[in-house]
Amino acid sequence: MVSVICPIYNEEKYIAQCIESVLTQDYSKEDLEVLFVDGMSNDCTREIVLHYAQQYTQIRLLDNPQRITPHALNIGIEHAKGDIIVRIDAHAAYPNNYVSTLVKYLQSLPN
Repeated sequence: MVSVICPIYNEEKYIAQCIESVLTQDYSKEDLEVLFVDGMSNDCTREIVLHYAQQYTQIRLLDNPQRITPHALNIGIEHAKGDIIVRIDAHAAYPNNYVSTLVKYLQSLPN
């Protein structure tokens, strides 16, 4: 399984595009989870993520009351189920082969 971790805070302008790009990944949906770790946004970011989480079981919203990115990453890693961690940013949209390409090259590295 691959766990995608995305620290977020007040991303309402960008988060839907980011989520949509993650949902169109060509990586197996059964082997992919997406953790949005929110620094307690005060805009509509949380509502947008929760809307998607209700429709897609691989999406989860986690709280980051410390509001600092390293804390968000640690929270995401702590809750991650995957053997592989991919970190993304909410201000970006990702090509549909982003995760599969990263996993392919990671697995091709010598042990």
